[in-house]
Amino acid sequence: MTSKQTHEHASRLNPSWRTLHSQPDATSPNPIAAVLAASERKTQNRIEGEAAKRQLHEAITKEQTDSLTRVKNRSWLEAFSKQLDREKQHHGLALIAIDLDNFKEVNDEHGHTKGDEVLKNIAHFLSEHFRSNDEIAHLEEVVRPGGDEFLIICYNQKNDQNFLEHLTQKMLDLQQHPDKPNPFSFGIALFDKDLDQTLEDTTNRADQHMYRDKNERKPFTTRFMQLLRRAFGIKSR
Repeated sequence: MTSKQTHEHASRLNPSWRTLHSQPDATSPNPIAAVLAASERKTQNRIEGEAAKRQLHEAITKEQTDSLTRVKNRSWLEAFSKQLDREKQHHGLALIAIDLDNFKEVNDEHGHTKGDEVLKNIAHFLSEHFRSNDEIAHLEEVVRPGGDEFLIICYNQKNDQNFLEHLTQKMLDLQQHPDKPNPFSFGIALFDKDLDQTLEDTTNRADQHMYRDKNERKPFTTRFMQLLRRAFGIKSR
């Protein structure tokens, strides 16, 4: 009996024998290859998903970063405000509003290139002095909402009872710092659940304190001339 006859005879006696001993069909799918292909597709999808998330994160970061000073911008502040108000995570929050003094004169006398340099330097100055070795005030972000205005957002990480005094003294020291890029005025407001409903309410109170500081620090003659211009409806140059 030939091998072919033996194979056919065995197949008639035991049909499963044909399955076990038949030669693989070149057109039939390879189960191992299929598993490997599925695993490769899954890995590729994961890589593409991670790349898409990374690109989205980079796009959002770019959108929320001030292109000149590299600190956060108004877009970031609005997103942070919505998140904070939604989660009610205002406890221990402090806002410091900062406005550069006589910045218009810098631009008028030295040009906008010099003005841009001052803005970049003041952003770096504030960031460095709030990030370094402060065990009480935890810096969240330095923000440039626009123009020559900045906001420092920080938290009382030690629940220190003298948090406001600590921030005030820190800012007074920075006002007198020999390496400050430009004189500035500031105002501080701590989130107060009895006064504030949103982050914007706290920001507005910080702005009020800042303008009071700016007005008190101006020479008397400057304030007097401003009052005269306001009384006679004369616009400041």
